[in-house]
Amino acid sequence: MIFAYVIHDSQEKIKRFSLTLVAVFIAGRFLYGFIGLPLMMERRGSLRAIGKETALRVGDDPRLAFRCRNSALAYDVDTQARARVVSEKMLTDWKYLVSCGDPVEARLLAEFTSLRYRVMLYARR
Repeated sequence: MIFAYVIHDSQEKIKRFSLTLVAVFIAGRFLYGFIGLPLMMERRGSLRAIGKETALRVGDDPRLAFRCRNSALAYDVDTQARARVVSEKMLTDWKYLVSCGDPVEARLLAEFTSLRYRVMLYARR
């Protein structure tokens, strides 16, 4: 609103400067969205990257159990692995387990860290 007022009721030199400033601001927002945000998410260890890596290690095995409170991570693992991710309580004969909490008596395959979570991938011995 302020820029619209300045652009409408000012001299030609100030109008040109204001329009240039608005164009630079809009271009900066696009660059941040296309380049800065993905780099920042990769550095943080995004849940989508954890889901992809987990899916690569698990393969197409449908016996994948999950023990985390974060349903977004379960969704990412589910869509990437193409295997239905269910709760550890529902799938007792699991071959792989994704856990965000306490250690499990199984072989640790991988450990991932994100901004808030520490995710471990276990394989049954």
